[in-house]
Amino acid sequence: MSDMGMNLFEASEQWRKRPADERFLTLEEMLDACKGYAGQAAEAVVNLEDMRVDARENDLVVVGKEGADARFTNWSFKQMCGRVAAPSEYLSRLPAPLAADCINSGLRERRSDGKDSRILFHRNGSLLVRAFTSDEYSRIWNWEVCQRLLGLQEAGWKVPPARPAYPGQPGTRKATVRDCLRLKSSGLSVKVGDEIAPAGLYASDHDMFVFMVNEEHRIEDGSPGGLGRGFFVSNSEVGAAAFKIKKFLYRYVCGNHIVWDVKGVEEI
Repeated sequence: MSDMGMNLFEASEQWRKRPADERFLTLEEMLDACKGYAGQAAEAVVNLEDMRVDARENDLVVVGKEGADARFTNWSFKQMCGRVAAPSEYLSRLPAPLAADCINSGLRERRSDGKDSRILFHRNGSLLVRAFTSDEYSRIWNWEVCQRLLGLQEAGWKVPPARPAYPGQPGTRKATVRDCLRLKSSGLSVKVGDEIAPAGLYASDHDMFVFMVNEEHRIEDGSPGGLGRGFFVSNSEVGAAAFKIKKFLYRYVCGNHIVWDVKGVEEI
């Protein structure tokens, strides 16, 4: 038998922290949601000289040259603060008028660099800024990633089952034979009749993460059952992280999506 490999915890961390509205039961459902985000999006390249931040009651808005305003998401606020070298956590605790003054001061200092910002808006009655990135940023849409992954299902790739991450998680049901993985080397692996809930497919307004495995044609390594193939795919269409694929061989997956005895890890 081969030596034991390492364990991977990225998928388990996603399983642990993601709220219900960022979890999807199928790739098709996730694709539709990501297409919805993209369908309500608009992009604009704006010079820093044409932007200012105003206080509106207890909130902040960014105002463009023509006077149109848009609210921030938590992520886009952090990006704006990063652009003007201001601490976002500190500014978020200040009264809105004072925080606006601080950001505008930073904008004035950086207008001389001649750099533009690429702004991603969400349009749904009003404008919401999803991202501030440089004008050199090349965006990969989350729906494009999902679209590519759909075809893998016909080749035997699937999302491994997971137990509910918290009591009362929406979508909780009993696992069937179709849900379960073939190799259950651990008592922690999901078995028929165990409770499972949506996991392994996640998307939000700023990122996505997918965990899939393939048990067809397992790799023989001298151990019972051999090794399966798996990968993680992550992306952010708002500049939170680069597109990344992590491929690996694995022994088994437990019900909280820890991947055990992993070998042959490759990152792209």
